[in-house]
Amino acid sequence: MRRPPGPATWLEKAAWCLFDFANSSYTTVILTVVYARYFVGVVVDSEHWSGLPADTWWAAAGVLSNLLVITSAPLIGVLADRNACKKRYLLMCTAVCVACTGALALFGPGMVLPALLCVVLATFAFSAGENLVAGFLPELTTPRHMGRLSAAGWTVGYFGGLAALALALFLVNREPSRVSWVPLATAAFFAISALPTFIWLRERAVPSKASGGVVKAAFGDLMQTWRERHRWRDLFLFFAAILFFQGGVYIVISFAGIYAEQDIGMASDDIIVMFMALQFAAALGAFSFGFIQDLVGSRVALAGSLVIWCLAVGIAWWATEPSHIWVAGMLAGAAMGASQSASRALVGIFCPPGREGEWFGLWGLATKASAVFGLTWYGTFMAFTNDRRLAILTTLMLFAVGLALLYRVDVARGQEAARVDPAP
Repeated sequence: MRRPPGPATWLEKAAWCLFDFANSSYTTVILTVVYARYFVGVVVDSEHWSGLPADTWWAAAGVLSNLLVITSAPLIGVLADRNACKKRYLLMCTAVCVACTGALALFGPGMVLPALLCVVLATFAFSAGENLVAGFLPELTTPRHMGRLSAAGWTVGYFGGLAALALALFLVNREPSRVSWVPLATAAFFAISALPTFIWLRERAVPSKASGGVVKAAFGDLMQTWRERHRWRDLFLFFAAILFFQGGVYIVISFAGIYAEQDIGMASDDIIVMFMALQFAAALGAFSFGFIQDLVGSRVALAGSLVIWCLAVGIAWWATEPSHIWVAGMLAGAAMGASQSASRALVGIFCPPGREGEWFGLWGLATKASAVFGLTWYGTFMAFTNDRRLAILTTLMLFAVGLALLYRVDVARGQEAARVDPAP
């Protein structure tokens, strides 16, 4: 049996953080700022396609990809634990996401279905990889410093999104008619930036022997976790909170650029510049809240970030000119960095040794279920009202419910359950 490596070095931690730098290019450029607007305004070459608004088709891509994650994430996580192959699975997911992202450059006006298929597959692979790389977090540091390392990853990640946006802005300004080249450049950025992760990050899990087959044993582990859900009540209560507040986050991420362009009237270049500034705000929020988490705890820090989210959404709904959107965007950026790093750290704190893949697979299920919930909420509302401004306002309800559920989570009790429970 392979001997596991010793304690993580600073180089491994840096390599782990660099994956956030790499994969942020996909969420920032493809899902939020550039390709989302290209899909709605160019690929869907009219206000409606097959009787539905363009926004609804974009929401459908998010729903379908996240349904794939929901049905597979926990199983992938348990298999990664039992086979000790989080890194191998991560490499496969990265390759699929990069290939499908690059393929988006092939699809022009009217090619809705093939573009939709590539977005679904790329987003599924991205999300599965996000869960797998998060599973390394408890192996790299102690619970006391988990918030700080998680925040460092998100901080570096936002600078990755900033760099990818700068590359997209360069391409669009140089030849506006070639905005379809942006996916190809983003794919290359992702692939090159992820290389240090696969070179230096080490697999610390040890393969387990499973009678009756690994897949059968993996299903058994998941069923056992569900039967013992009362023992993990704080983890599952936190997942319920994620369903609501992260649903609101997904709505904002997916439609902020579209809202700024089509309802507020911001120019394309101005939107890209604003999102570049937002990356700075998000990096600052993630970095500062990393220290705040270690001082006051991840739950309190996360609650504070949700209050900031509510303020940002309220300003966005009220906005009538670009300067208002700038204020809302900077608040949302700071809140995003804080909420994402705190959520990942809290799951790591609740994770028993040897079950990192499973726990972060369940985290992936919860976050992607929230995406389906949030995007379905927004897409359905738009299908009936076609009112983006009112649809954005309704996300306040999602953040408020998430905040209420979060206050019922007992971090000390959840951490104690993780400490005394042996790995299966």
